[in-house]
Amino acid sequence: MNRSIAILAACAVLAVTFAHAAVAGTIAGTWKISGNEARTVRFDLRSTSENGKHDDEDGRAVTLASLGLTRAQLDGPNGPVSFTLAHDAGDIVCRGTLGAGWGAGTFLFTPSAAYAAAMAQRGSAAGTDREQLAGAMLDVTVAYVDGLSNAVAYVDGLSNAGFTRVPYRDLIGMRALGVTPEYVAAMKSAGVAFAAARETVEARALNVTPD
Repeated sequence: MNRSIAILAACAVLAVTFAHAAVAGTIAGTWKISGNEARTVRFDLRSTSENGKHDDEDGRAVTLASLGLTRAQLDGPNGPVSFTLAHDAGDIVCRGTLGAGWGAGTFLFTPSAAYAAAMAQRGSAAGTDREQLAGAMLDVTVAYVDGLSNAVAYVDGLSNAGFTRVPYRDLIGMRALGVTPEYVAAMKSAGVAFAAARETVEARALNVTPD
């Protein structure tokens, strides 16, 4: 049995197990680790959309350590693996196989009700559990949102102290492009006051810096 067949067989068994374990309020799907860079790997999640018509995908470059894995596990022979990514937004529990430079398996995401409530209090509630999963992948934390609300920036009609009541999708974009409270404050010091949170995403996408 070659590597691909072995991993597909393992994923099929795990998919059945996870399907039986899934309960309301969870999202099930598959994960994959690929690439063999010295410092990072590609970690991807895929799940079926709520309407069942397409697949939702989330992925990013991460370190093995952030997944609780080691280079020895990745480079060694294929074997079973399980790891949990614990975030403010919820826990992503992964099971599958890893080795020979890559891995694959299934995952369950359980959204955090406490996080959802905290974000709602800040006017930045996720629209769906899938948005909250994206927030978990990007580590959109309560502390991050509070930092933005305290950033030195002028937001017309919102707050003269910082960003408040930012739509969750905008938070995902901001986090994905590396918009930090420090960046917002530095731009303010350079004479640029953003009029809306999404403008920070546009500035970051075009690599606009205080310099």
